[in-house]
Amino acid sequence: MTLLVLWTLHTLVVTGPIMLNAHYTDLLRGTPQGAVRALLGDPIQDSTQEVVASVPAHGDVLVLVDASELDGFAYFWLTYWLYPRHVQLSADLAAASTTSATSIVYFQRADAPALTAPSGYALRSEITAAGGAHTLVFVKTEAST
Repeated sequence: MTLLVLWTLHTLVVTGPIMLNAHYTDLLRGTPQGAVRALLGDPIQDSTQEVVASVPAHGDVLVLVDASELDGFAYFWLTYWLYPRHVQLSADLAAASTTSATSIVYFQRADAPALTAPSGYALRSEITAAGGAHTLVFVKTEAST
């Protein structure tokens, strides 16, 4: 119990000034002005809001990213923005053909291989990002659900 109380006090001391100095509308959006921009590739950060609007509100989402993003903040960033959906992160394009996820999101860099719609999925949106990158959103077709 003592550890819980001490950890709560520690958290209030560390995050308190950020929360108290932020404008209330920023807090309601979930992004205080003092929040640090995550260390992610531009294709992921630039198209996140459009991806959220493109995938169904519930179900699993397989997210295919460059291998360099796996060790970064990609998982935490995407699970935050795609909540309550369950996010699976992979750098292997072959995972698209074996997944049972409701949606597949592919953050394709300009030099990465293309991904055609896996069997049972249809392309819902293609978002073009800076530098020739694309974000492809595939959603299960009605016949495959």
